[in-house]
Amino acid sequence: MASPVRVAEVQTQVPICVDLDGTLVSTDTLWECLVAAWRKNFWLPLLFPLWLLRGRAFLKYQAAKHADLDTLSLPYDLELVDWLSGQRKQGREIMLVTGSSEAVASKVAEDLGLFSEVISSTKSLNLSGPNKLKKLQERFAGQEFEYIGDSSADFPIWKHLGKAHTRGASKRLTARLERNGIKVSAQGRHRSLSLKTVARQLRIHQWAKNLLIFIPILASHRLANTTLVLKSLVAFAAFSFVASSFYVFNDLLDVRADRLHPQKRERPIASGQMSMNQAGVLLAITAAIGLSLAATVSLRFLGATLAYLAGTAIYSLYAKRLVLVDAFTLGMLYTVRVIAGGIATGITISSWTLGYTSFLFLSLALMKRYSEISQRAPDARGATLPGRAYELQDLSIIGNIGISSGLVSALMMALYLRSPEVEVLYRRPAFLLPLCIIHVYWISRAWVLTNRHLMHDDPIVFALKDRVTHKLFILAAIIAYLAT
Repeated sequence: MASPVRVAEVQTQVPICVDLDGTLVSTDTLWECLVAAWRKNFWLPLLFPLWLLRGRAFLKYQAAKHADLDTLSLPYDLELVDWLSGQRKQGREIMLVTGSSEAVASKVAEDLGLFSEVISSTKSLNLSGPNKLKKLQERFAGQEFEYIGDSSADFPIWKHLGKAHTRGASKRLTARLERNGIKVSAQGRHRSLSLKTVARQLRIHQWAKNLLIFIPILASHRLANTTLVLKSLVAFAAFSFVASSFYVFNDLLDVRADRLHPQKRERPIASGQMSMNQAGVLLAITAAIGLSLAATVSLRFLGATLAYLAGTAIYSLYAKRLVLVDAFTLGMLYTVRVIAGGIATGITISSWTLGYTSFLFLSLALMKRYSEISQRAPDARGATLPGRAYELQDLSIIGNIGISSGLVSALMMALYLRSPEVEVLYRRPAFLLPLCIIHVYWISRAWVLTNRHLMHDDPIVFALKDRVTHKLFILAAIIAYLAT
């Protein structure tokens, strides 16, 4: 991998000034503070415009004051940190020169222990662009220094120096520097938002959950009705985009806990592959597309979609931090998809179907939480999970409730298969009884794998990839066909 700065091209005793946002960390600490402040106080964004009216420096100051940002969990460029550490050991003076707030910059400097001096924005001065250059000129008074940055806002500094050490800079900025006769060295890796990263953030594989919308037309045997199928397809697309907007929203609010999670730390926002402002734009676009599609189905379906959005917001902001309430809320959100499918097609959903799906999805939600808790380190016993209210000692009770819920859903299926509704839809309803055994086997096996720490942190993803699940699904389809 390329070094942040080619050592042969810098003078040994010249101080190194390094930027923070986008350079030392692959994120923007202002957005980190705004989101962290929002997470603590839901009403606080109402004050953001008022702070901004008093200047960007005041906005940064207030955001940092209300956020109490966990700087240790920020996505640092470890290659750059290691290189700076090596230069410091060789006697180089390393300085943090950033437009971030004084409070954030000081915490970063304390965490890393690399910097001999910190120059940052204050309550009244936004240290960016020309302001940063002026401050550096005052500090060095004609002495040489090196500057490592990534943004076009750093252009005045590089123009003054006649050379640029960049880290994560865009190709456009590099071309601009070269056009102005500024020598560019050691760009390192170029950070850009790829379609693959966008797709990962949207979690397109999770759209499979929205296939629940098709349950009403499947259960009522109306797949031959083209109109209902088309409505279900549009409803599926609407819920998929709305669900993706929720994933973005959830990841923004839960970014700190994700960075402390062994798998979730690789998510685009948590890892810094997608900036928070980019995530905000993506959230707005996906929500707009989803709600627009929902409106084309019917106003009632649009209402159901808005109710789902409200439920996801309650989950992200409040319910996810409450023991068991989070799992019950997740289970409810799954069931809402089934109800929305009925609203989109005008098909009445039986109480048996709602009962079955409610208990099944509660079991899966608890399975997801069990899997997350069990992944904790053994020496963390007794401490709560980041962003959650669970402890290791809660595993047994969560498992008991989850298994019971899964078995109750099988009971609901058995009662439904003996109901008059089934006799109307199937010529040989007795043939359907083996479905109960298949269901009990699948849910029992899933919980055994969860207890062995072999379950994916999302049971839906597990089901999509698990070969045994695929075979059981085919067997169930054959049984349903024979009973028809």
